[in-house]
Amino acid sequence: KKSKLDFNSDVTVDANKRYCNIHAQTTRYFCCDCFQLICGDCILHIHQGHNIKLFRELKDEFYRDNNKLEDVFLNLHSVLNKVKNTYIEYDDTYQKLISRKQVIERIVNARFDLIVSGIKNKHVDVLNYLSESFLIHQDLIKQNSSTIQILISKANVLL
Repeated sequence: KKSKLDFNSDVTVDANKRYCNIHAQTTRYFCCDCFQLICGDCILHIHQGHNIKLFRELKDEFYRDNNKLEDVFLNLHSVLNKVKNTYIEYDDTYQKLISRKQVIERIVNARFDLIVSGIKNKHVDVLNYLSESFLIHQDLIKQNSSTIQILISKANVLL
């Protein structure tokens, strides 16, 4: 079986008309088995029992199929453009999200540093407060100890 249209020596093309060189008739048919343009006599003799179609019908079918393919191509092209535009939008959104993430990370890191710094400062403040409190309490204990000593000595005198 041939794989492409065979315009062999049995057909002569003359100003938009094709003639069979064997039977000298206009070729109006197409043998789908042999992929050849043929005339009516060829159907009866050389191509008897083959799958034959009117060439005009094949041509009309070709143009219909071609129009359908053009429609499919245009639809695919439209879908491709939509996908491309969607990708561009998503990429733009993604880039904005990355930028926002970086800003948020900087803010969080700065706040974290402030909190840590504040905790350190509070820690120092607490340590200073405790140290001062300890010294004050130590002085109070000394005073109370002195007062207790005085009271004990007075109590011993009274006894």
